[in-house]
Amino acid sequence: MKQLFNILRVLVAVGLLGWLLSKVNIKESLVQMKNANPLYLLLAVIFFLLIILISVWRWKIILDARNLRFSAVYLTKVYFAGWFFNNILPTSIGGDVIRVIYSIKDNNKTGAFSATFVDRMIGFVGLFSFALIASFFLILAHHQSRFLTLNLIGLLILLAIILMLFSDKAHRFFSSIFRRIKIFRLGDIIDRIYGAVKGYREKKGALFASLILSLLLQADLSLTWYFTGYAVGSRISANYYFLYIPIIGLLTMIPITIGGLGIRENSFVAFFTAAGLLAKVQATSIALLYLLINFLFALIGGIVFLFLKKTKGSKEKISHINPALHELHAETKGGVNPAPTEVPEQANFSDAVEAIKKTSPTVESTLRPALPFRLRKGGIRRVERPDPWREDPTREADKKENYDVTLSKTKPGECSAL
Repeated sequence: MKQLFNILRVLVAVGLLGWLLSKVNIKESLVQMKNANPLYLLLAVIFFLLIILISVWRWKIILDARNLRFSAVYLTKVYFAGWFFNNILPTSIGGDVIRVIYSIKDNNKTGAFSATFVDRMIGFVGLFSFALIASFFLILAHHQSRFLTLNLIGLLILLAIILMLFSDKAHRFFSSIFRRIKIFRLGDIIDRIYGAVKGYREKKGALFASLILSLLLQADLSLTWYFTGYAVGSRISANYYFLYIPIIGLLTMIPITIGGLGIRENSFVAFFTAAGLLAKVQATSIALLYLLINFLFALIGGIVFLFLKKTKGSKEKISHINPALHELHAETKGGVNPAPTEVPEQANFSDAVEAIKKTSPTVESTLRPALPFRLRKGGIRRVERPDPWREDPTREADKKENYDVTLSKTKPGECSAL
């Protein structure tokens, strides 16, 4: 069934492109593309690259908010690979799935999925918001209100979904439904993802920064089309691209072709020719030239994917927390092992040390609940005088004798209570 759907998507995309080319003089379009100004074409390529870099930046902010830390270079490679899957391969495995797979750290599949899902939702909010603004300007400039209602409804529905995802009441209601789904533990998986997405409501700074980047991304996309048009001789104002490109972006979300192929090109020609801004041949040249730039980056993504290796995430250096460890050593009058030069993978030492300092005046009383096992094993050793009865003088003296907490009788990382 999936293969049939993929074949239909390819056929629809090819059919739409063939229909577009049959309506214009393809030779004239090819001549315009061949004579494109290389300087403005280079600018279009640079702004297209910025689309990917801004997207990576937004995605990294969302991942960092979940403490899923990867280098910007690695995430850029993954995003390029996802771009390849989105635009080239006739498969239902899109770029978002690739991003999820390659951003799993410590087997935290829920966190990786929720981060990619929230990133996509914020992207939709940015797109609808930009398109809504464009619709208002269309009313002022051309008295066209046909897109205003559609964009407003779409934005309101999207915001309602987001508010529902961040609501405790909605989560409790849907959890009662999810618990009834026992097949392959899907109910439990969906519930965990729901909870992970809801956790982003505490990350207001990350959400706001991501929304700003989404709006910036839409502006950059419009400028990419603008410079592509300028390369083939179009001299219309960039304002028209800001008006129509977001609306075209909404149309390409219809999942009947691969990456909006065919829909994007026909929509561009239809909007800009209907408004009397471009001749059909020139509009077709711009659309095809943009398509070639898109395919160029998709092919680069395919090459990147061939050499892409999955990483478990960035390693943090421990040198920046050595003062905190020695300060903790002084406070507890105990002993701390010399710190290793590098933290074990995935251990967050900064958070661990802060947890120790806030929880208890001694390391021993909080070492087990506060630190992950690898962190305990990696360089922080037991203090010498962790007397659990010292803080409570009401305990009988004979009870104290039942606890031998000397360092000599205990192995590192084990409890000495007998």
